[in-house]
Amino acid sequence: MYDYLDQPVERLDAGSRFVLNGMRVSVDAVRQRICPPRALMAAIPQPELCPAVGDLHRTMLMLHHFGSNPMPFGELDVPTVTEGEAIMLTLWASVTADQPDRTQALLAHLVSEAGSAPMQAAMVRAAACLSTLGLAPAGRLRVG
Repeated sequence: MYDYLDQPVERLDAGSRFVLNGMRVSVDAVRQRICPPRALMAAIPQPELCPAVGDLHRTMLMLHHFGSNPMPFGELDVPTVTEGEAIMLTLWASVTADQPDRTQALLAHLVSEAGSAPMQAAMVRAAACLSTLGLAPAGRLRVG
């Protein structure tokens, strides 16, 4: 988590920037009381990303409904990664790296048992889809 906290968004790999933007759009849509999937599709208009967008929405829905603690997310234009976003980027990197034990341990701190399996399944599907498009949310930071 601390690898990402307060880091400039521009230093994230493309896949991590994609999921970070998606998480922010989702949270912003809820704040504005508009449909998160519709907001996500408007923000990410590439049709080949539709399956990933649906699973990103499911991930955020599980976090919202089964979350153990409030998760702070930045506004759309915040140039650095917030605490909640850093935690989620760590989780996304774990999913992408196919580390199920680490993923389950992280999920145990974030969501109740009822939300853990569905959230993990949605993240695995989204990461697989994004990986095929060269957008794996691997959480790598560029130097500089």
